[in-house]
Amino acid sequence: MIEALFQLIGRTHLLLVHLPIGIILITFIYEIFSCLPLKNFSYHRDTAKFLNFGSLFFTIFSVIAGLLLEKFDAYNADLILKHKVLGFITLGCVFTCVVAFTFSSKKENSHFIPYRILLTITVVVLSITGHQGGNLTHGETYFTEPIAKILEGNGEQEQDDFHNAMLVAEMSKAPFIDDIQKQVLSVQVRKALQQKCVQCHSELKNNGNLVLSTKEGINRGGDSGPALADSHENSELFRRITLPRSDIEAMPTKGHPLTENEVELIKLWIDNGAYWSDEPIKVFPEAPVKLAKIDLPKNPSLKNPIDRLVDAYFKENEISWPKVVSDSQYLKRVSLDIIGKYPDRAIIEAFLESSDPNKRENLVDKLLSLNREYTENWLTFWNDHLRNDYTGTGYITNGRSSISNWLYQALLKNKPYNQFVQELISPKEISKGFIEGIQWRGETNSSQTKAMQAAQNVGQVLLGVNIKCASCHDSFVSNTTLKQAYNFANLFSDQPLEIHRCDKPTGNFAKRAFLYPELGSIEGNTKKEVLESLSHILTQPKNGRLYRTVVNRYWKYLFGRGIIYSPDQMDDPPWDSAILDWLSSYLIDNKYDLKKLLKLIVTSNAYQLRSLPYENEKDLASTQYVFKGPTIRKLSVEQFIDLYSQHLEPIYDSYNNRFVPPYHKKARGAWIWKIRNRKLEPKQVFARYEFDFNKRDLKKATLLSGTYANNLHYQIFLNNTLVFDNQGIETLSKEKIDDLLVDGGNIIAIKALNTTQSVESLAFKVSLELIKNDGSKEFHFTDKNWKVSHQVNEKQKWTDLSFKDKNWGKARVQNQILLNPNKKNFTFATSKVDYPVRASLTQVDAFQEMLGRPLREIVATSRESKISLLQALELTNGNILSAKNEHSANALIEKYGGSTEKIMLYLYQSLLLRDPNPEEKRYFEQTFGSTFQSSDLLSDLIWFLILSPEFHFII
Repeated sequence: MIEALFQLIGRTHLLLVHLPIGIILITFIYEIFSCLPLKNFSYHRDTAKFLNFGSLFFTIFSVIAGLLLEKFDAYNADLILKHKVLGFITLGCVFTCVVAFTFSSKKENSHFIPYRILLTITVVVLSITGHQGGNLTHGETYFTEPIAKILEGNGEQEQDDFHNAMLVAEMSKAPFIDDIQKQVLSVQVRKALQQKCVQCHSELKNNGNLVLSTKEGINRGGDSGPALADSHENSELFRRITLPRSDIEAMPTKGHPLTENEVELIKLWIDNGAYWSDEPIKVFPEAPVKLAKIDLPKNPSLKNPIDRLVDAYFKENEISWPKVVSDSQYLKRVSLDIIGKYPDRAIIEAFLESSDPNKRENLVDKLLSLNREYTENWLTFWNDHLRNDYTGTGYITNGRSSISNWLYQALLKNKPYNQFVQELISPKEISKGFIEGIQWRGETNSSQTKAMQAAQNVGQVLLGVNIKCASCHDSFVSNTTLKQAYNFANLFSDQPLEIHRCDKPTGNFAKRAFLYPELGSIEGNTKKEVLESLSHILTQPKNGRLYRTVVNRYWKYLFGRGIIYSPDQMDDPPWDSAILDWLSSYLIDNKYDLKKLLKLIVTSNAYQLRSLPYENEKDLASTQYVFKGPTIRKLSVEQFIDLYSQHLEPIYDSYNNRFVPPYHKKARGAWIWKIRNRKLEPKQVFARYEFDFNKRDLKKATLLSGTYANNLHYQIFLNNTLVFDNQGIETLSKEKIDDLLVDGGNIIAIKALNTTQSVESLAFKVSLELIKNDGSKEFHFTDKNWKVSHQVNEKQKWTDLSFKDKNWGKARVQNQILLNPNKKNFTFATSKVDYPVRASLTQVDAFQEMLGRPLREIVATSRESKISLLQALELTNGNILSAKNEHSANALIEKYGGSTEKIMLYLYQSLLLRDPNPEEKRYFEQTFGSTFQSSDLLSDLIWFLILSPEFHFII
């Protein structure tokens, strides 16, 4: 009896709450009028006092009633908590207003400014509190739903209703409804309930204790009993949705009623057992996981299997085979695609002059055998996809790991793709960076955790599925749900992940599950075991998604447009599924060899067709796209730099602090300074090291030295001869010392002097590389066994082998914490290598960034295909190219004596892979004369050639 009384009082909250709302708003309006210059308005403090105390009185009673309503009625815990907290804040604001008004009233000429500011704040808080109350009463979409309808229009609803009408007509005539039809029926019924009923009958808001958003809820029913029965005549749900709108029991009580077709659909659904699938509603198309078995068309005239499949596609679409490109065009295209630059001139001339019918295939074999050039070109492709770089966000705080060394070796050795993926997913220390992600600094949302980053990146890069949307809520662009995304991310986590919806914790924890459970279950107790299991499930041959995705990415790279337009959305329809699945099976059957896949594609006639221009990207993205050949592609920033550096002034030509090439291992040796166990920081250090060597075995000897301190002056002697006399961090010395070595005993001696009072980062390193005639190497380098002294009589021959150093101590290796190991690139690579440094090996700088190289803070699976205004300005008027063009012009004038004919021939053959035609020769000779008198004129010619479409685009 008492409980029912309290419940009744609690339910008066819905009545009482409107009194303080109305009074507070009237008070606010009254105060606004008092501030306006109105002739007939007179402000009365007693009236304002009455309104303020009245609002406080009714607010207190509303809060008390609301607390009783919470106790005795069922509401969603999250929503009621928000509303309750805001209710108390509103009460506090009203009380503060009353206090402020009371104090202001005691002053004779008060303007009530603090009170009026507080009253304005109270109105804002009251509005938010009222909105939360509306969510409790009418559902979360009560206010936003009309706005969404205004913005979106009724097109989608009309389409759904037409679909429902067709379903009802089709299924009503059928003698029985099969399982597939039941699934379709379930989806459409759930859509109708979601749109019209769930705003009041969800897990968040369950009026009458009825939930219509889950199978359990609809089967359980509500306060009026079961919602469903064995037929629609006995079903409470059907009775309510067919009552006249004027009936108090009619449902839905708010918004639009169900349409006639929706009612008929629910009737049909109930009469056929009310099948409710627990599977997520698959609104979007979804590609099968398994590859289809494709039979190759028989066509003896076409050798390449791709061409047989394309031929069948052309016949279906009534397309005649276009002509293939010329030898020089093919040479440019395939060279840039495989090695990212042009091959040596000898290879070019041999190819162009050859009459061998198989010369294109032979050229491809030659290019693929250039392992280092191939690696350094494809490094760009995989760095973009795997979000790997040599610097940037996360590296400063050790919140990110590089996979550069692993990736370089994987490409160099042509690691099978299944093993490549396995080592990324179940990594060792050297390859962990991909799934480790970035440890972002500062406050981040739940979708940026390392585990969720791993799920997003693996899903996007390897499987072509978008996890990013589903890491906050059920995806709007795919069938992936929030729960699936978290279950997948949980595989990469050390601790169970709590599911967050739109960054708010739900209290539910994710399980461990792969996105495609039909491929097998994940085994293992530890994270290491789980990832190993995942790596094998992911790479098994029956996972067609993995191999379709990489094939489509390669096709897009080589043709400019994928078989599926977006390689990140592999559920979209391909323009030809047979080609995609056959190539994926080919990759699997050929031991996952990406080079073999590459060769097959670039030797096909389809690849050799003339490139087509597309003025509008929408034409490429269209579902009506028809393949007729490759698209015209612009050079990547790395290809542009490499081609320029190969034939003109190198843009990156020396090993400096800008980058550390992955394939050059740092020279062995420790940074040493002073005697071991001695605390004193000496002003100077003398060091010695003896070794034996048979000079007859020597092919080449190189001595490498460097220091970390700007204030360190050091001299190095070999067998009593001064080799280096250097000071400061900027000097990294490499010298050939073949002539200074002797048979038998040799001695390296060092004198290092601290030229200032600073003692920070004092250290030096020496490494000696001895290459023998048989190709083997021998190294001698600084370590703790070097002899060191702080006091030497320099009149004695302390740099000579005969000097006695028995009393000298052993060297102390400097603390590596104090020394940044990347501060100096300490390698035996020569300061200017045998070819310019490839752009793929360099850290991104402003020049590359402006030309389009991504920062790789996120996965970058594609780059902008059009030249931006910023790129155009940099290419036509940038300081870097301007200086390089001038240097290149001076070098060419010096090399060819300024001869216009010779310089033109070199530039055309090098940059355009052809000779200048007679018209071009005649024009330039008339313009420049027989010799270039000025480097400015030649610089302009270089500008012209490198910006010409013939150079800048792969046609």
